[in-house]
Amino acid sequence: MPTISDILFSSPCKENGLCRNPNCETAVAQFPETGNWYITFGHAGYNSPSNNGHGYSSKAKAIAAMKRYLKG
Repeated sequence: MPTISDILFSSPCKENGLCRNPNCETAVAQFPETGNWYITFGHAGYNSPSNNGHGYSSKAKAIAAMKRYLKG
């Protein structure tokens, strides 16, 4: 069973600094144990309070949060 750390560091974008692609397919990932979604390392919002807490209840909410941080 993967850990949350496995999920957070699952994107290959982590190798290239900050990924600014708002449609990146690896920007968010689901933690199977809880069903919550997290912004992966290398994407805007990764270190946000929500992402460091319980994540997001849906993929759409995680992506929307990442896009807000990209604009900010």
